[in-house]
Amino acid sequence: MTSRLLEQRWPVTATLSDPELTRQGKRYLDLKSEQWWSLLEELEQALRPFECATTFISGETYVTVSALPPLVKGLLMSTQNTAFESTPVQAFQVAAAKEITTRWELEMSFTDDAANTSVTAAALDPRFRKLKFLSPEEGLKVQLKVQALTLQRKRSETDQADLQQNANVVQDAASVRFTKFRRPLK
Repeated sequence: MTSRLLEQRWPVTATLSDPELTRQGKRYLDLKSEQWWSLLEELEQALRPFECATTFISGETYVTVSALPPLVKGLLMSTQNTAFESTPVQAFQVAAAKEITTRWELEMSFTDDAANTSVTAAALDPRFRKLKFLSPEEGLKVQLKVQALTLQRKRSETDQADLQQNANVVQDAASVRFTKFRRPLK
């Protein structure tokens, strides 16, 4: 929306400045000032990563839960890396970084105690398997947790197969014993 307003800067300014089109009481917006347009340009630049993230996360053709941690980390980095001249946009950057950190703290970190589905999904996703959005220590913890979960799953499948095989053997033995001692009908 801000990009469209910036594209239509001169027609909007001309329309709002024309006394025949805009009444005196409605001309409270001073869009002739360069200060407001430069502020709007900086704000549009600061909001661009959020627009890209929104477009990406709203996709329906790919899995998005595994993309959540790297996406949030990218948004956080975009708010911290870019330096703007105007104070309101700087204040927006600080507030956005604070809100991202508070809201997405659980999705951005990994602990052994809590099961973090999005980080685990990102570890299993080939696009993010290097876990660059985590610290090296957290990345190692995630990899170890995924390996432990895989071994646990493999063991449970093996145990179930062994139980099924033992049940089949017992059932076969019982049926052999039953047929061996069964009297023929007269």
